Amino acid sequence: MMLRLVIILLPCFLIGEPIVSSCFAQAKEDKRAKQLEDEKRKLDGTKDPANRAKSFMKIGAITLSYVSEAAKANDFTKMKPFVEQYRQAVTAARDTMMRSGLDPHKKSGDFKAVEIALRKQIRNLQDIARLLTVDERQLVDETIDLVVKIRDEFIEALFGSVKAASADQRHPFSSGLSKNRFAYDDDRNYQHGV
Repeated sequence: MMLRLVIILLPCFLIGEPIVSSCFAQAKEDKRAKQLEDEKRKLDGTKDPANRAKSFMKIGAITLSYVSEAAKANDFTKMKPFVEQYRQAVTAARDTMMRSGLDPHKKSGDFKAVEIALRKQIRNLQDIARLLTVDERQLVDETIDLVVKIRDEFIEALFGSVKAASADQRHPFSSGLSKNRFAYDDDRNYQHGV
């Protein structure tokens, strides 16, 4: 790995400074390509759903870096296949965890790890969308919607229905609690849990 980096960077330093930044970008790209290969190899070698989901999320993060790079370079033909690869990776992570049979309450750390990664990636996608014009943004906006829905599925698996929880907070008696939970007896003494 280090030898490959030296071989790439040595001509850059010999040629001159203006090209050095593009050489560093090439070295970074080679690193991402190797990371991508490593994660795909891990997927082939493991059956554990949590590890597979984590690998899918890492593949998604690497692919998202390619999306960001293409958006910054205004190279939309290059960006589209990376967006599709990203969508496939996060969808595969969701499918792996949700179909795994793992209890989200007993294995909450595995579910939370995917949810946290999705949250970070949503912010990255929003940053990418800001780089694009309205016409160019549609594919990224659709991807944001997809990832938000997937993240909501993880939150629901971890904590139950998000809508029901927020409704309970707005209407304390809608959750099945008795209105007489806190009451006074005939002598006006406070009684808890009636």
